[in-house]
Amino acid sequence: MRLIPRVFAKGAVVTAAVALLAVTSPILSGVSSAQATAPPWEPDPNAAPPYGNIQLFDANGVVITSGSVSSQAFAYAAATTAPDSGSTKATVYWRDPQSGASNPPATWSGPQESYNTPFTPPPAGTPATLVADAASAPVALMYSTATVNSWLSGVTPSTTAGYADTIQVILQDTAINGDTDFYWSTDIAYNTGSSAITVDGTNVPADTWVQLFPFSAAPKTTPKLALSAPGPLSAGTSETLTATDVPTATAGLVVFEDNGSAIDTASISAGKATYTYIPAQGSHAYTASYVPDTAKDETHANTATATQVSSATSTTVDLTVTAASSVTVTSASPDALGQGAKGIKVTITGTGFVSGAKASSSNTGLTFGSTTFVSSTEITAKATVKSTATTGAETLTVKDPSGATGSCSTCLVIDAGPVITSVSPATLAPGAATTVTFTGTGFATEVKLKVSGTGITISKVKFVNATDVTALFTVSPSAASGTYTVTMTNHDDGVTTTTVTVS
Repeated sequence: MRLIPRVFAKGAVVTAAVALLAVTSPILSGVSSAQATAPPWEPDPNAAPPYGNIQLFDANGVVITSGSVSSQAFAYAAATTAPDSGSTKATVYWRDPQSGASNPPATWSGPQESYNTPFTPPPAGTPATLVADAASAPVALMYSTATVNSWLSGVTPSTTAGYADTIQVILQDTAINGDTDFYWSTDIAYNTGSSAITVDGTNVPADTWVQLFPFSAAPKTTPKLALSAPGPLSAGTSETLTATDVPTATAGLVVFEDNGSAIDTASISAGKATYTYIPAQGSHAYTASYVPDTAKDETHANTATATQVSSATSTTVDLTVTAASSVTVTSASPDALGQGAKGIKVTITGTGFVSGAKASSSNTGLTFGSTTFVSSTEITAKATVKSTATTGAETLTVKDPSGATGSCSTCLVIDAGPVITSVSPATLAPGAATTVTFTGTGFATEVKLKVSGTGITISKVKFVNATDVTALFTVSPSAASGTYTVTMTNHDDGVTTTTVTVS
């Protein structure tokens, strides 16, 4: 709810609640003006905010901000906020420029250009653009075709430097209970001469009146409200609805709806509002509606950078929540990987697998790359084990796109990888066949050896024990001198390297 000050002749102030969206009509577009500063008597402290916002219309309901002083000033005047509670009529006054504090409604003098004109319902012949708004904002119909000049004869224009030939126009509502204290003000500069004049930086041609106050406010704009939500989801999974509003500086509330029913209201901050909840199984159609904080908008309504925004509704985002998935993991092959293993294909079996499922491990030293869906009971994934990975049983987890997971804590073990601490002999002679002994830890019975480059062959690899492995290295007579890398791989793909030299 937005609170609008209701000001009485003696200065007492009470508040009247007005619905937040009471004013969303076309009459909220800004009034064109070129002035640099407000007249010294504006904004009128007793007028209803946004101060100065009276719009003037021709007989066709088109907004006008200037005209000829030799013709009728305007056909309709409308306020841009809701009237006093119960008010059904409005009156327009021309008066001497004075602030409301020194010239309250009870002491007003000056000609009336309308006389308690009913605006609920609006008079016959009122343009459709104003009929639609007459119930939410005071609209006054001019009862006379008198020229601006004729109205000027009843008032004394301003003599303030820079604001000569300026008068106030007041739009006042009249409630059915007789209250006459709720009003809006604007200012008009006029020129009855034969050459142009300047009033507060605004050019006023001969035989012309120009609306001088309020400032040039930006037209009310409809923000672009976008709604995003993840999907599809499995029942029991939470989701976050995010509403993004442009421009991001707006203030207000976002109402989230699911299948037409409101499910949450959130304040918007930095252009975003979010709501997290667990949707039920079935089809959902989400929308988000933005309700602007008009009180904050009106705070800036009389500045050159005014930002006034209207309510907006996002497009609909559909989401299907399926029955909760059931994923299990029962085995992995191979079921053991050694430290240092790289890119090893692991076949994982279980139930409830779907395309897009991914494997992971509780061990940060064990990672899975691309995962391939084979069937509802089988997927494969490429595993890499760091040489520093923690050894022991690891929890292997498979997660499907809906968020359902299955795990196995006994399906995969990380073994200690081989570590070579010495090679004897480490230097080999060209043309010689030499038995080389590797000493270290973590050697396996099915250990394999491989040497880089050409000119050396390895045969008769023998597992002696977990700390010793021997092999016959045969060096070709033409083998190049230098260092060769020897790779040792256990049966669980645990791997390590060392070097030998040909000299």
